[in-house]
Amino acid sequence: MADILSGLSHLTSGESDDIIEEAFKLGIEKPAIASLRSKDIDVLVAGFRLCENLTSAPSDDVQVMFDSGILDVLVPLLTHDRNCIKKRALRTLSNLMAGNSSQVATILETEAILIIKSIIENEDTQIVVEAAHCIANLFFSAEGEQMKLLLEKYKLLEVMMELLATKNQEILIPVLEALENLLRTGKWIAEEQLSNKENPYIKYIEELDGLKALEELQKHESDEVYQKVYKIIETFFFKEDNLSLIHI
Repeated sequence: MADILSGLSHLTSGESDDIIEEAFKLGIEKPAIASLRSKDIDVLVAGFRLCENLTSAPSDDVQVMFDSGILDVLVPLLTHDRNCIKKRALRTLSNLMAGNSSQVATILETEAILIIKSIIENEDTQIVVEAAHCIANLFFSAEGEQMKLLLEKYKLLEVMMELLATKNQEILIPVLEALENLLRTGKWIAEEQLSNKENPYIKYIEELDGLKALEELQKHESDEVYQKVYKIIETFFFKEDNLSLIHI
């Protein structure tokens, strides 16, 4: 079974969405999702490789995976006792979180976000890296009330602020991307819905000492981290009458 799944994974890998679209027409999601119920680690890993490919397709195609019940099987695997399975599960979930707002709503109905928070608090660095990518995609796709839910119910802004204290570039990059997406949404809300035109998320970030953390990260040895931090501060926090907000 593992060999068959590996072959299907190879056939669906690559840049062409047409191949995955054809695979969905053949019902490939059924054996892919069924493989995630296996107790055989080789079958499980091969099944995840296939599911990672399928969930990387455009959201309209990926809806088939949602409709076929992938979350019912996937979410429990986030707490698997093998790290290799946790990583694969998080990568697949991250792909699903990059979908549309309706798909995000479906994910929010599960325990996935609470498990991700627990992973960040308790797991080793490489597992946290995968969880950070989930958060980045979630803040890219979430809209309106979903964003409010992520901040107020799940306290994900606090989680991101804690992750900014790490020196690990692999964690920092997706967290900074999530923060930028949050602030970009706040900017849109300010311009379109608020009379005072003030980004509502800037205050939350400053109350959590987020700006101080960002300024400190401008000293990071990674140029990529520095550039992302600089862009966030310059775009959302910089004011001409307060040059001290940016330290170069």
